[in-house]
Amino acid sequence: MSAFKNESLRNAAVKSVTVSTSIPGEPVQWNAGGIKLVGTPESEGKQYRIIGGDFDYLKAFGAKLLTGRIFSKDFVTTDPHTVVLNKKATEQMGFAKPDQAIGKRIDFWGDVYTIIGVVENHHQQSLHDAYDALIYRCIPDVRGDVSVKISTANLPATIAALKATWQNFFPGD
Repeated sequence: MSAFKNESLRNAAVKSVTVSTSIPGEPVQWNAGGIKLVGTPESEGKQYRIIGGDFDYLKAFGAKLLTGRIFSKDFVTTDPHTVVLNKKATEQMGFAKPDQAIGKRIDFWGDVYTIIGVVENHHQQSLHDAYDALIYRCIPDVRGDVSVKISTANLPATIAALKATWQNFFPGD
């Protein structure tokens, strides 16, 4: 997928390309229960929705950073062991302020992840729905939905070029 992304980004009309397990507008498919801060009792584990994305996911969708940082290729060796929470998730974990979550570690089904950032809440689906407690995981080689942000100038040519690039990397798909 990285070759497709890199080739697509050579087109000046392509602003970003990202791959994720979920995209805004659809239900988050990954639910995980029992997530808790390291060192707390199992009984404190709670349910969260999980979105796995590559390094570019949060930036591509314009996530508003409240504190800390988002995933970065500058931290390629450590970011797969980190998470970014939304504000609702920090509240559900018991933090009074988002910045209190930075550097804390969570137990996620036996694996430990460090919280590196907190982003503002967003409505994953309808504006009528309450915010979900979301945890974003950095999965550099994630397979899932491909999202491409393009310039609106000359849409037919841009879409045709993207289709050709896709067919070049994924013939018959």
